[in-house]
Amino acid sequence: MTDELKDQRIPIMMTPSEVKAVDDWMFENRIRSRGGAIRSLVSRGIMFDDAYEAIGASLDVIAAFQKKEITNDLINDYFKKVRKFFDAIKETTATNNSVSDQLDKIRSDLEIVVLSKPSDQDPKK
Repeated sequence: MTDELKDQRIPIMMTPSEVKAVDDWMFENRIRSRGGAIRSLVSRGIMFDDAYEAIGASLDVIAAFQKKEITNDLINDYFKKVRKFFDAIKETTATNNSVSDQLDKIRSDLEIVVLSKPSDQDPKK
């Protein structure tokens, strides 16, 4: 997304208080333009939505683990949502390789934690 040409115009109507909130956020975060601030807020909103889904999937795995009801489908759903979230973060931080590398390590650590469950917790099919 960061290398794409910004050639798509999306006119929107906002209330004065919404514009003020965007402008205040823009100045607090030292973003040079209102358009840049809105793009950043949209990107963060999408990441938040992905994070919300990943957190929900994490809670499902924890609950199933406690009940000894882990299934392969549940684990696969969890990894799908967590990967989507991490990919969204990596996409917005593509210019920062160290952040990207750290996210890859966190992802692999998460996979190790979930996959290294005790033997009495074998996934049900």
